Amino acid sequence: MGARSWIAALGAACLAGCAVQSPPAITSSVGNAPATITQIHLIEPEAEQAQRVAMFAALAGALQSRGVGLSETADAVADLAISVSPSPVGIFASEAGKTDSEPDALVTTRERRWYDACEAVRVQATLVLYDRSNGQLRKSSKAESVACADSELPFAQLSELLADDLLSD
Repeated sequence: MGARSWIAALGAACLAGCAVQSPPAITSSVGNAPATITQIHLIEPEAEQAQRVAMFAALAGALQSRGVGLSETADAVADLAISVSPSPVGIFASEAGKTDSEPDALVTTRERRWYDACEAVRVQATLVLYDRSNGQLRKSSKAESVACADSELPFAQLSELLADDLLSD
């Protein structure tokens, strides 16, 4: 391989590795939503929770674009939780009263690499659906993505996935 080819290959590899972003994906889906959902009470966040407000707006739009109306009296009640954390932060499962030197990783870590163009953050969103009449959990879905901390966070894409997953049963 000539010097130019080697430099071109190295440059291409570095440019391909610059993006720390991962496409949003459903990482957990438990339960079954009612056969048809025409209305939902999506619990509104406090105004000072800027990221949660942005995610709420994106999710409300995603649900409405799929024909689901928002109503405070709907039989289905949904709540949304989000977290944005540095990607090197892992989350591990543990059992109360039990010591485990190698717990199961629920969220794996991603260390910053020398070729990363930005600092990566892990964005997770969880949507839970309850039956208003008895409080029973009907469905819980979690979606996550890795994104650049200084760019627009993928709330719209996560919302689309969560809405599709909620209505897929």
